[in-house]
Amino acid sequence: MDQLGYLLALCHFFFNIAGILLWYRIPFTRLPIHMAKGLGNISAKYRWFAVFYQIVFFLIPLTVFGLSLAGWPVLVGVGVPILLIVILVLCLHLLQSRCPRILPKILQKWNCLPLWMRSLKPWDAVVSKLAGCFQLRCGCCCRLCCLLCGCKCCRLQQVL
Repeated sequence: MDQLGYLLALCHFFFNIAGILLWYRIPFTRLPIHMAKGLGNISAKYRWFAVFYQIVFFLIPLTVFGLSLAGWPVLVGVGVPILLIVILVLCLHLLQSRCPRILPKILQKWNCLPLWMRSLKPWDAVVSKLAGCFQLRCGCCCRLCCLLCGCKCCRLQQVL
């Protein structure tokens, strides 16, 4: 059993070394680093996004697996339109950032979309309101917390 553990550790080590050589050596292939920074910035601004991302990170492979169990034509019939939309959005975003002059005026920015499709701010209001419904305040420990940190969440409850 110990030999299997050493073998797995070596496999993991060489996998990490290969990832470093593949993704970090050449500057334009540092995509995972930029993506991680972007997700970190979004999660710092909208704290609920980290949980949402974890759920989506679990559901997408589960959905693809379920569609593959339904059959190859079903997987292709659902996957190809989604893949085409993702490619279209990425190409449009690339054109908006590199050469917006060749695009029609309406496609030069994402302003043609409703706010909930181009910003997380409306979703933040909804999620914050839903999360507030599940938040229980016991009273004494929350007052102590407010005294220590200086927030006003429980001072308002004391007045009411």
